[in-house]
Amino acid sequence: MEKLNMKDEEVISYTVEEFIRATRPDGKGHIYLDGKEIAEFTEVICDCCNADIVQPEDKPDELVVFCLPGAAWCKECFERWMK
Repeated sequence: MEKLNMKDEEVISYTVEEFIRATRPDGKGHIYLDGKEIAEFTEVICDCCNADIVQPEDKPDELVVFCLPGAAWCKECFERWMK
């Protein structure tokens, strides 16, 4: 995990495993509608492009989930935002 300030925003970067431990107490993501849970999932999905964020098997320590307030982005979307 790594914390940085960029463009006046706090950015926290994680591996997929770190992200799940930090943000999902039960290991799952949940979708709610009108205050009721309608789905749960285990995938980590980019809030910008909806791509699955997957940890490269050959790079278990690579930071691949980039969190800005209220959003988790993949590396590609994060790099576009940084430009």
